[in-house]
Amino acid sequence: MWVVAAGDVAIVVAAVWGVVKTAGGTASTSSLVAILTSAFTAIGTMTTAYFGIKSSANTAQHYRSATVSPPPTGNPPPAG
Repeated sequence: MWVVAAGDVAIVVAAVWGVVKTAGGTASTSSLVAILTSAFTAIGTMTTAYFGIKSSANTAQHYRSATVSPPPTGNPPPAG
């Protein structure tokens, strides 16, 4: 989770830096929109992928623990 959060922060910092650099010059509004759209898409994709994988792993772990029977106790029956 911390890696995803750090990645999101890095994307935000890069987007803010890009907006500041292009806003001071002769850049068009479409450049600013492109930067912000790309940042929003990257953050959304990375965060959604993390939570999707986490949810799948939790679901698989839940079903695995529900279907695994506890080990037998006592002595096994005599072979015969």
